[in-house]
Amino acid sequence: MKDLKNAKGSSAIPLTPFLENGDIDFSVFEKEIDWICEQKVGSICGPVNVSEFLVLTKEERMDIIKTTSEVVGGRTAVIANVAAPNIKDAVAFTEFSQKVGADAVIAMPPYVGDLNFDGVKAYFKAIANATDLPVMIQNQFFHNISINEDQLVELCNLAENISWIKQEVAPAPLSIERLSRKRTSAIKGYMSGFSGMYSLQDYANGAIATIHACEYCDLIQRLWNYMNDGLMEQASQLQASLMPALILEGIYGWQYAKFIMQKRGIFKNNITRNKSNQISAESLRYFENVWAQIEKLI
Repeated sequence: MKDLKNAKGSSAIPLTPFLENGDIDFSVFEKEIDWICEQKVGSICGPVNVSEFLVLTKEERMDIIKTTSEVVGGRTAVIANVAAPNIKDAVAFTEFSQKVGADAVIAMPPYVGDLNFDGVKAYFKAIANATDLPVMIQNQFFHNISINEDQLVELCNLAENISWIKQEVAPAPLSIERLSRKRTSAIKGYMSGFSGMYSLQDYANGAIATIHACEYCDLIQRLWNYMNDGLMEQASQLQASLMPALILEGIYGWQYAKFIMQKRGIFKNNITRNKSNQISAESLRYFENVWAQIEKLI
């Protein structure tokens, strides 16, 4: 089992490729996972929000977790998303993830219904009891649910293996800074989000990685390698060059990320199951301009 303490830099989120008929294109997905591993990222995390996990069936989610673990083959750490609207499904995802070789699991609180903090505690306690893998709390304002820093510490004290946090709540990166002040052995480490836009600040506040859509995982890993090697000037320059592209990812999510994965020769199309907020011709022209600049960095 991979130790998450060594999962430094890019925690790349695979996108979900679809065929014209709406099925998952697993031949492209396997190519994507292999490509991510070739970038020597610290870990792979999914299927989460930018993977469109909310429009996947339970069986599809399990197939993705299993395929990811098989294709990775120990080359990097696999963090499997086990979030669910209820405890029963979250436990089932957790047990399955451990069975097929994941190195850790991650979950948001239940994202359906009016749930109080006692319910959140019961949910994470059940996930922890279902595995001996590290459990990461994904703290993100999602469906009107987020957790404050004191509650995160309380959750991590529920069980020894609830020990990691993905901190992605506004105001970023101040939320990472506030979390860093909670000096407790119950939290073994934390990662950030927001497409990696705040990597410099997150690193300064003690984050070891950022969890982000995979289309720029090679560049994000390079950025964190610079920081880990003390090359802060190079890191600052790369961060500045990446910002227009990362801002677009933050706005358009998987639709932009799939556009870039086509440009990189990994995806055959940018089909999504969620058909809302389709990209306009004007936006596509801007995407092309930004890509032309990013391509020089690759």
